[in-house]
Amino acid sequence: MVATDTGGVGSVIKDGVTGCLLPITAGPDAYADKFQALVADPATYSAMAVAGRQRFEQVLNWDAWSSRVAGITNAVLEQRWLPSMRLSA
Repeated sequence: MVATDTGGVGSVIKDGVTGCLLPITAGPDAYADKFQALVADPATYSAMAVAGRQRFEQVLNWDAWSSRVAGITNAVLEQRWLPSMRLSA
């Protein structure tokens, strides 16, 4: 994945790990260079693809999100309001 580092993109794509991020000022040549480098290095491309899939499975999906939200909610409930009330993860 090659993308522009704007907004929250950098929180999803880890530069050099799960893809490549370029500054908003990057022109078409910078993108072409990144794509060419990835085509020329299949091992790096493959490693990024595997890392991207792992990141999706561990962090970037609804199940992971709901588990994190349930954990945060339970922690708040236990510390502040209703110690006996727990949400299932």
